[in-house]
Amino acid sequence: MSTPLLAKMLRRRIFRLCQVRNVISGSIRLRSDSSSSQYCLDLVRKHDYEGFLSALLIPEATQRTTVIALRAFNVELALVAQKVSNATIAGQGRLNFWQDCLDKQNVPHHPVAQELQRARTRHKLNKAFLQRLITSRKKQLEKPGHETLADLEQYAEDTVSPLLYLSLQAAAAQKPGSDYMNLINATSRLGKAIGLTYALRGLAHATHSSELGIPKDTLRRNKVHPEKMVRRHGSDKEVQDAVYEVARRAFRHLDKARTVKVPKEVVPFLLTSVPADLYLKRLEKVNFNPFHPSLHKRLVTLHFRMWYNKLIGKF
Repeated sequence: MSTPLLAKMLRRRIFRLCQVRNVISGSIRLRSDSSSSQYCLDLVRKHDYEGFLSALLIPEATQRTTVIALRAFNVELALVAQKVSNATIAGQGRLNFWQDCLDKQNVPHHPVAQELQRARTRHKLNKAFLQRLITSRKKQLEKPGHETLADLEQYAEDTVSPLLYLSLQAAAAQKPGSDYMNLINATSRLGKAIGLTYALRGLAHATHSSELGIPKDTLRRNKVHPEKMVRRHGSDKEVQDAVYEVARRAFRHLDKARTVKVPKEVVPFLLTSVPADLYLKRLEKVNFNPFHPSLHKRLVTLHFRMWYNKLIGKF
């Protein structure tokens, strides 16, 4: 490759990174065809920062808009329990609102609902995957917590994996054959790894034993009283052993997923695996103490790490 061509490619990369940096900081806005799409972008930036960063690395505009709409929808579902004082009654009512958005042809004048409808029309998104996102949140409102590690894995499969499956639909990755099934299996494992990581990261914010993402039988097996988790006794060996048990399973799912070779153009749709991987490695360095202060600092190089993974074709 000639030196002038190499220099030109490098300038384009630097320019693109500068654009991403400015969008991340909010100093400029992505071009959009409506205020509703900008609303979704801002919502995801605020509540799903890692999903926001990964979406910015999707090169095709309509695909990027669809993924942002999906993530905004997921944010709305995840925030239900935080927005209502009575999670069982008012929370179910709020989730029913989103259920109506899926079922009815006349979509409410809500920016996320409007963008989700456009995304469904644009990419023929599978309603069953959207339904799973709602149903899993309803079940969690009715019965918070997880009894076993298998229950937590299933919750991750129901709340994270469908979002990735839908993103693959936006990527037009639906092709019959063994390669596509391998991609789906890898995505399922990836969703479980990310979901288990979310559960571990959430331990630092739990104020009651019902909010603990770690399974009850894992706590019992390692002789950890839930109150120890709530009071952040992260230096206790029993607590670290319980956290290690969940982290080890997340590592295993991530490693298995990465044995599958996926098309390079699909990689940007799976880049939320990068922050999960980085968190698990940082957790290991602090001896699986989920309350260590270093784990709760935002990585300033995260968007660069995700961009680099996209460049080398590794999710």
